[in-house]
Amino acid sequence: MNHVCHISSVHPALDTRVFFKECRSLAQAGYSVTLIAIHDKEETRDGVHIIPFAKSKNRLKRILFSPFKMFSQARKQKAQVYHFHDPELLITGLLLRIFTRARVIYDIHEDYSKNFIDKPWIKSLVMRKFASKVFYFIERTLCRLMSANIVVLPHWKERYPKSVLVRNYPMTEPAAEKKDESLFVFVGTLGSKRSAVEMTDIFIKLSQLEPSVRFVIVGVFMEKSVESIVMEKIKQNPSIRYLGYHPFDEVKGILAQARYGFVLYSEIKYMENIPAKMYEYLASGVIPIFSSFDQYKYEVESEGWGIGVNPKNTENAARKIFEVMADGDRRASIDENIKRYKPVYSWESEKEELLACYAQQF
Repeated sequence: MNHVCHISSVHPALDTRVFFKECRSLAQAGYSVTLIAIHDKEETRDGVHIIPFAKSKNRLKRILFSPFKMFSQARKQKAQVYHFHDPELLITGLLLRIFTRARVIYDIHEDYSKNFIDKPWIKSLVMRKFASKVFYFIERTLCRLMSANIVVLPHWKERYPKSVLVRNYPMTEPAAEKKDESLFVFVGTLGSKRSAVEMTDIFIKLSQLEPSVRFVIVGVFMEKSVESIVMEKIKQNPSIRYLGYHPFDEVKGILAQARYGFVLYSEIKYMENIPAKMYEYLASGVIPIFSSFDQYKYEVESEGWGIGVNPKNTENAARKIFEVMADGDRRASIDENIKRYKPVYSWESEKEELLACYAQQF
């Protein structure tokens, strides 16, 4: 049986793209699949053998030493294909190419060079821009030495040689026969770059217009200052429940019931690229309430399956959501568009590209 090994020093083992989409799809297709990633124990789940990788609490140590620790651990698997998911593992990928006969695939989830502009731990903007350019050069150089580069956006194919487009669309999930018209949800990381405070304020203002609404928040805070502000607002509003972190497969029930989902990104990297969270809501039949960036409006508003708002203008945002809630015809139209576009933006339509890429490696 053909043996493949996915590796990540950053993502948890049960990451949606890494485990639930890619690893499980490969196992279902008959591959022997090992996944080395952050996890609490060694186990086999859904045909995927998970080996835990110890995450360093120190960012600098993680960046400096994780590539070599991962190389040592991955090489022991004697896989025919190695598939890595983090830019810091480019060195690992290079070492695997040099010291094994295996094929190596680099999975590029985000525009990592642009990410440096948003890194708060690099204090100087000048240094962030410099780091962005340095990484761009390193990535462009090393990715040429990989067997294949998987990208999530069509225009990235021009940047990366030997690239294969496997969009980060979600797995289609069954929605409840009847949605809870008053239930709002947020699932993901909470922070200033994702408008956590503004999102909470929008809901509070909406609850003043429509007292029956409820809001369930699932995720972890990335900034203590944001956490303290949001949690104080939650304490004062009994219609908001904060559940903390739960794996994505454990919140499917909430998404199946929810009517609306917040996805109010403000990071530079998301102004051009629609985040996977939008499609995850779509897959569960949830109406996304999103930041009205041009690219979002071009796709989502033109296709009519979401509500675009300006998160900085919380009063207008709440009013716009309330108007949709009060307009039965508008909601019915959105529901029809969700049904129409759900199969278009689904993992089921993308996994064949992943399997075709793997077929070329053997």
